[in-house]
Amino acid sequence: MHQMIAQAHEKILVVDDSKIGKIAFAHIADLNKFDILITNYNKDNVQILKEIERLGVRVIVV
Repeated sequence: MHQMIAQAHEKILVVDDSKIGKIAFAHIADLNKFDILITNYNKDNVQILKEIERLGVRVIVV
């Protein structure tokens, strides 16, 4: 997985709002390894999405 991420031209992470701000058992990659994060809107996640943008990740809320 790490090699695929490293070789990809553009790395897009798609997650629903229930995953934002959670710690998971499995770690695939740091958020700053992705170019774009796509998620749905949840008012409780606004601040953490701003923090993710500060990491250099473009955040798209749909």
